[in-house]
Parts: sequence; C-alpha cells; structure tokens
Amino acid sequence: LSIRRQRQMCIRDRTKQNSKTHAIRDRHSRICAKRRFQSDQKEPIGKDYETRYCNRMMKTEIILIRHGQANTGAQDEESYDRLSDTGHQQANWLGEYLRGHGEEFDRVICGSLRRHRETASGLDLPHDVAIDPRVNEMRYFDLAHEYHTQTQTPVPNSTEEFAQQIPHLLTAWQSGSLDNAHISYMDFAQQCADVMSELAIQGGRSLIVTSGGVIGMAIAQHLALGPEGFARVML
Repeated sequence: LSIRRQRQMCIRDRTKQNSKTHAIRDRHSRICAKRRFQSDQKEPIGKDYETRYCNRMMKTEIILIRHGQANTGAQDEESYDRLSDTGHQQANWLGEYLRGHGEEFDRVICGSLRRHRETASGLDLPHDVAIDPRVNEMRYFDLAHEYHTQTQTPVPNSTEEFAQQIPHLLTAWQSGSLDNAHISYMDFAQQCADVMSELAIQGGRSLIVTSGGVIGMAIAQHLALGPEGFARVML
C-alpha cells in the first residue's frame, strides 16, 4: 500500500510539473507572437511596403562594361588606345539601350585611358563621369614584349595565339619576372580590389567603364579563382 501511494504521489507531481511547463511555453509563445505583431505594425503594410522594405536594405550592384572595340591592328599600347568606328557605334548602341530601359546609376566611373573615356562619352548617360586610373587596363603589349624578350615567345597575331600565350604570360607576371615592364601583378590586383571594396561600402548601383583585364580580375577575385582562374576568365 505504501508503494502504491508513493507511485500516485509521483504521478501527481509529474502532472503538476508538466502543467507548469506547458503554461510557461504558452506564455512565451504569446509574448513572441505579440512582439512579432508589434514589429510588423511599426510600418503599415500597403502596396508600397515591399519597395520601402527593399529601400531600407543596403543594396550594392557593380556593373562592369568593357570599352568598345579598339584599334585591333595595333602592336603597342599607344596605337591600341583609341576606339575604332565600330567601337564608337557599340558605345552609342549600348547608351541607347541603357537610356531606353530607364537604367539609373548612383555613380559612373571610367578609367583614364582614351578608349575608356571615348566609350563613356559615347554612352551619353545623364551622369557625371568620375575618372579613376585604378580601373585602367594592364599594359598588355608592354608585358607581351617583355615576355618575348625573356622567352623568345612571339607576340600573338591571332586570337588562337593569344589564347595559347596569355596563361603563360600571366603566370610570369604573377611570379614577378615582368615587373620591369609593368606595375606588379599584386599591385594591379590590389587596386582592383580596393575599387570594388569602396563601391561595395558606398552601396547603390555603380557603372564602371573599363577593360577586359580589370573585369577578369574582379571576377577572379570575387570567385577566389587565383591567377590561373584569372587567365581562364581572360579567354
């Protein structure tokens, strides 16, 4: 009989404890639900709620545009650094597209090279254009001629030859052996990273008129591809 009473007392104790636990959980749930309701009611929900919510969130979008077609027959930096007639037309077409679709930007940046400035001018966007030399292209011809001097590898004359040469050239540049002809690979990569980081902190939409090397470096850095990945992106 004593054992039976003890069991009954234990059952009653557990029942009371479970009831208290459920009561605490229910009270906690009601408090959380009330807080969520109060939070939701801080701003009335209407047709513009999603827009207002998105505007509160910091959004960063960086759009990289390669310059229009340059002087494709050139064999040195100075001769290459100007748009061809096709390049000017490409810039005009892209500008018409952006304006026609109501694209708006918080800032427009371009490199200081002639082909960058001509492309930005051809876009004819209703924005002031900030010149930033940090988005200038690497001096490919200087690198290629120095690489030729060191390895006797001819400067490419076709797309196929360029595709074969560029991975080896970029590897040599990254190793430091071509620094006499150019800024170092690390400095080029760092200035690209600095620009992207600054624009990300500023937020909003940024449009950059630049070159393939800067675009390739930005992609390689964002995806953590390393020098070999940078070479593949360049192709």
